[in-house]
Amino acid sequence: MSRAFVNEEHYDDSLPSLVRQHPCYLTTSGYLRLSEQLRQYQQDYLRLQQQRDNLEAQRQLPRLRQLRDFWQQRLTSAKVIEVPAQPSQVSFGCWVQCLDQQGHRWQFQLVGEDEADPNHWRISLFSPLGQSLLAKQCGDQLLWQRDGQRLELEVINISNTL
Repeated sequence: MSRAFVNEEHYDDSLPSLVRQHPCYLTTSGYLRLSEQLRQYQQDYLRLQQQRDNLEAQRQLPRLRQLRDFWQQRLTSAKVIEVPAQPSQVSFGCWVQCLDQQGHRWQFQLVGEDEADPNHWRISLFSPLGQSLLAKQCGDQLLWQRDGQRLELEVINISNTL
């Protein structure tokens, strides 16, 4: 982006884009996690803002400001979706257990893109796997492209908790 169109004090074009394609759908627990993260960004920003003589603290301010403003906007527009108490098919927020053809069990939670965290098996509703799982019932099968492999998965359990 041309610097002629931004306020340099409030913009750092070296930071990765925080643009999202989809609405901010969150589970209740996801909303609480992201609200806590926003509170942390706000506290860190205020703490660093007070360290006017600390050059490193001043360098971190644009990133914290950008994160704080982004998450404030996303949480303001968030749609918190309740997970069904006893889901009969895969829907937003559900935990899904699948079995592949080698007998390996896989477990996923279907969440919005802001809450997605592959390290904790929370996958975006909008991802290819999320789209394949959506509306499946126990016993249904699907294909998953993973690391260049096609895995055939069978849905074996759907629940509202891990």
